[in-house]
Amino acid sequence: MNLIYKIYRKIQQHLKKWQKSLYTERLWKEKKSDVTRWKQKSSLFSNWDDRTQMLAAKITENSTVLEFGAGRLVLKEMLPKGCTYIPSDIVARSEDTLVIDLNQEALPRLPITDYVVFSGVLEYVFDVQKVLAHCASTTRQLLFSYATIESYGHIKDRRYNGWVSDLSEITLIRVCKELGFSVEKFETWKGQSLYQCKKIE
Repeated sequence: MNLIYKIYRKIQQHLKKWQKSLYTERLWKEKKSDVTRWKQKSSLFSNWDDRTQMLAAKITENSTVLEFGAGRLVLKEMLPKGCTYIPSDIVARSEDTLVIDLNQEALPRLPITDYVVFSGVLEYVFDVQKVLAHCASTTRQLLFSYATIESYGHIKDRRYNGWVSDLSEITLIRVCKELGFSVEKFETWKGQSLYQCKKIE
């Protein structure tokens, strides 16, 4: 009986993974964001905070910081003194949240900032180059994490995670350099690479 239960559980796990991958594939074909997922607080995990802290450590005092995918707003509490924090997300996380869907065709004008931060966000963006280019004219630095295909190479696993972009490290670095940034990979978190991109004056 125990063996039968284990087999049943294994089948259920594979079925759930297959269904979730198919759902992401449908979103990918329609070029739509998974708003339903991000409306649920249960989709925001506290174990992501370490990644955010690593990015926050690169921010200097008295800076203006725009965070996409603000989620639980933990970056605000991690910033050094004197910083101004501007949260943005696909759904409102606070009264002052800039509600922006990064997968929409026309992106709104952004405020001038010292830093733009993406912690676990760009994997859910269809056109990463377009989004980074949109930010490039309004900020001095980009701080972001990304699960490159070198570390996460199985497309079906990426779709199971809800990820819709599949970039290599070489492509990411090239895109940022073409936008006028110097690029440093300064840390990794659970196989994801963390980058600091500074505008070349």
